[in-house]
Order: sequence, then C-alpha cells, then structure tokens
Amino acid sequence: MLRLKVFGGLALDDCRPSPTGAVTQPRSLALLALLASAGARPISRDKVLACLWPETEPARAAHRLAQVLYALRHDLRVDSLFRGSNDLRLNPRVITSDVQEFTEELERG
Repeated sequence: MLRLKVFGGLALDDCRPSPTGAVTQPRSLALLALLASAGARPISRDKVLACLWPETEPARAAHRLAQVLYALRHDLRVDSLFRGSNDLRLNPRVITSDVQEFTEELERG
C-alpha cells in the first residue's frame, strides 16, 4: 500500500529505494496532497485545475492534469490509484495519508 506523507514535508512512500518519475514531480505530489486533504469527498476536475494551473488556458490545464494522472498511475504501476472521472479522489484501498489518519483521529475524539 502506498502512503502519502504531507505533514513535515511532502513525500510518497512507494516502497522503492529511490523513487523516480511522477512521484518526484512537485505538481504530482501537490495533486496527491490536494486529494488527500479532501478525504472521502471527491474534488471536481475544475477545482483541481484552478488550484494547480490557475493561469493556464482550460484546455491546456485539462491536458496537463490528464498527463499527471496517467504518469502517476503508470510510474506507481497502480491503475486504480484514483476514483472517479469528473470528480477525483484517492482510492483508500491503494493509498493512505497522514492527513487521512489525522482526520480520522480527530473524528474519533
């Protein structure tokens, strides 16, 4: 299982000694952090585009998002990393995060 660390420095633990590819790219990690912070609530592609590519033409931004999603799935070798198509969220059976764990602990009191 993959684990995203957001607190104390953004990193993805994918159990490889030295991660490469999309896992090391700032926008890829930012996308994962954005989706992790939403928890079980999906985020619309439009909101993701506004957060990660605010100054970019919508068609170009949508293409960049598609490239990042593909690169993460490909590099991590996990086709089911994301759930949804128009609204996105992380698949909790594939990836966890310290943000998710923190939120769950808060809800438990």
